[in-house]
Amino acid sequence: YQAAQQMIDVDNFIDYLLVNIYGATGDWPQNNWVAARERSDTGLWRFYVWDAEMSYGHGNRPTSYDTIQTDLKNKNNDIPRIFRYLNNSPEFRLRWADRVQKHYFNDGPLDDTDPLNCNARKHWDELTAKFNPLLTYVHNQTVATTRIANWTNQSTGKRSYLFGPNDTQFANHGLWPSLRAPEFSQHGGNVPSGYNLNLAHTGPSNAVIYTTTDGTDPRQLGGALYPSASAYSNGVPLYNATTHVMARVFNPTNNQWSPLIEATFDVGINPVLINEILTHTDLPEVDTVELYNPNPVAVNLRGWYLTDDESNPKKF
Repeated sequence: YQAAQQMIDVDNFIDYLLVNIYGATGDWPQNNWVAARERSDTGLWRFYVWDAEMSYGHGNRPTSYDTIQTDLKNKNNDIPRIFRYLNNSPEFRLRWADRVQKHYFNDGPLDDTDPLNCNARKHWDELTAKFNPLLTYVHNQTVATTRIANWTNQSTGKRSYLFGPNDTQFANHGLWPSLRAPEFSQHGGNVPSGYNLNLAHTGPSNAVIYTTTDGTDPRQLGGALYPSASAYSNGVPLYNATTHVMARVFNPTNNQWSPLIEATFDVGINPVLINEILTHTDLPEVDTVELYNPNPVAVNLRGWYLTDDESNPKKF
């Protein structure tokens, strides 16, 4: 596994697979895949989505489709073989769980627990807004929303087959452990200086949460505790202007680590202001809202939204 890390950007490879698993991409992985690397001694191979129009149910693959079993474990092409070789490593399987935690939870790119306001729906709507005028002009049609609505449906959508209740495909294939990551009382963003970040976990009573605030993983490769990691007790006080908190749960009974959870906090930052609003009626110009940052440092806007509709707080 360590040798593979010198050749392949493993995080990128996992993310690439997670996107294709979520979309149940067809005509793949035996076809339509691309990888590239920088031509240098340290260049790593990275994988890129290519020609993936057969996804989100197009091509008759339902939300229940098990990409891991059908494509990655049973096909003998390049992408499945790379996956199977890496999947022999416990380190790879835990890193897979780390990336699942990052992308499928806490408003990550594949977190569709809020179907109408999730990132998948937001990007779908953005692309639809751009494409609809052309489709209407040429064919007098509009893009249907049924496909994305079906895919993000809380009862029968893709998530219900990856995590339950309809199926638990990640766990079935040993890629999602029973020991869950801890939860933050606030997942990143602006907090006052001295803010006490509270953490909780759902593991065994003897399990311990370990945290770091220096940008390092509490767990070292191989399973040892990182020297700067601290056992959680009564909160993590935040004082520095920008603090990146990482945390895992450790079960001493079986030496199992949970997936990693991480978030960046801007501490003691003044509010960002709405500085100007411009209304355009002359297309292609669009309405514009200008934000002003009065701080001497950049402010992370992740998780921020604007709206003119109380029922849709994440409209913009």
